[in-house]
Amino acid sequence: EKFHNEFHRYSILGGETPNNFVKENDSNPSLLPNEFELPEELIPIENGVIHLVRFIRSDRVLNIFGEHFQMPKDVIYEYVAATIHTWIHSLSVTFNGKIINAFEYLLPPEISVEEVVKDIYFYLKELGILNLL
Repeated sequence: EKFHNEFHRYSILGGETPNNFVKENDSNPSLLPNEFELPEELIPIENGVIHLVRFIRSDRVLNIFGEHFQMPKDVIYEYVAATIHTWIHSLSVTFNGKIINAFEYLLPPEISVEEVVKDIYFYLKELGILNLL
């Protein structure tokens, strides 16, 4: 991961490596205090939207909290925006501002904090951002 942070350039960072981006933008990420603990209770899901950004690899799979959705070929190696519409239990996927797919997305009445944190951790690690903290 250190190699990637030093030498791999990402379009999402304006063509910069993660290390250069942090240095040039005086990025000083804030960390949770050592005594922070995740709540054990479940978080109720409110009516509204949940926006996610995901990178689509050659397998064309969009991974949303462990659920997989097949994407069209024209978004391979691209970022897509996924929006969960909680009140109508649907998921819309957009690319360059246009909807490219829509799915039924049934939500449980509550969601585990642990599952959300695991998902966020996975993507931060995958992007190499954890090594910058």
